[in-house]
Amino acid sequence: MTDSSAKWGRRNFVKVLAEGRNDARLLRYDPDTRTTTTVLDGLSFANGLHLAHDNSFLLVVELSKCRILKYMLEGPRAGTVETFTDNLPGIPDNIRPNSRGGYWLAFATARQAGKFSAIDFLAPKPWLKKIIYKLMIPDILFQTLPKYGLIVELNASGDIIRSLHDPVGTVFSGVSEVQEHDGVLYLGSFSAPYLRKLDITFLLNTFT
Repeated sequence: MTDSSAKWGRRNFVKVLAEGRNDARLLRYDPDTRTTTTVLDGLSFANGLHLAHDNSFLLVVELSKCRILKYMLEGPRAGTVETFTDNLPGIPDNIRPNSRGGYWLAFATARQAGKFSAIDFLAPKPWLKKIIYKLMIPDILFQTLPKYGLIVELNASGDIIRSLHDPVGTVFSGVSEVQEHDGVLYLGSFSAPYLRKLDITFLLNTFT
């Protein structure tokens, strides 16, 4: 499981995003001993988590760094970590398996080329983030993010092979969850009290 911040609870995710601290962790709970140990630390807003299709590694979404890490569970590299995919086109949330050996990744919003992004602008300026955090309510900063619906499909190597967009968030934005079942995608959002259902049968049959 992931712990997004050592300072803030999960409900304060906007504050976690605004501060950009590297104090998130990947944790392991042993039900036999009822103990929790730290597997990885120093992460930046660790969020989505999922096992590989063959259970050989664990994928960990680092929301603030717009990347996914790969933590090896088996073989000679067990216990090591590497980047699965980086410089993602938005702020990633949860990751789930698809039916073709790859994964679906949900995005809270998109990073658009040629358009101002508060997240990208502030990322290399921790001193400025501290000033803004003190002067501005974090929720106001979050409201500056564009309402953009985005999910992408990754192959087994972490390459983007397909992306679905709602550029103005008319149908759905702030996607936090995407689950595939029998040719249908079920989409959840942290900002909507309902699910969206998207039939992708034609898409898969035409472009797979």
